[in-house]
This record gives sequence, structure tokens and C-alpha cells, in this order.
Amino acid sequence: MFLVGGFGFPEEEWKARGEDIRDRFVSLRNTALDALIDLIGDIKDAKQKGTTDAPLAPARDTSGGDSSRSTS
Repeated sequence: MFLVGGFGFPEEEWKARGEDIRDRFVSLRNTALDALIDLIGDIKDAKQKGTTDAPLAPARDTSGGDSSRSTS
């Protein structure tokens, strides 16, 4: 039995908890990557159909947020 942070759980439970956390992370990561790949494909399709760069700018924004809001 491991004693971590004052909580004693059997080693198997710590292992199961760690594996559960890993599995949830991998699932979320895969969902995010699938969405990114879809976005890239949608941008490519729009460009091939003649869409100009201006309407695609928000989809290409890599700042991670709403660029219209001030950060200060």
C-alpha cells in the first residue's frame, strides 16, 4: 500500500487511477487533433473554391483566443 498525500490506497488502485487519467487525456488529445485536421481540410477546400484570405483569417488565427479582445 502506498501512502500519498496522507491517502493510503492499494497499489492497484493508484495504477488504475493513473491509467484512467491517461486514457481520458489520450481521448481528449485525439478529439482535438481530429478537429484540427478537419479544420485544415476545410481551409484547403475553401481556398480551392476561391475563398480569399480575409474570410479565412479567423480560422487561421493561432493566438489561441479572440484577437478582438484586449489582453491588458
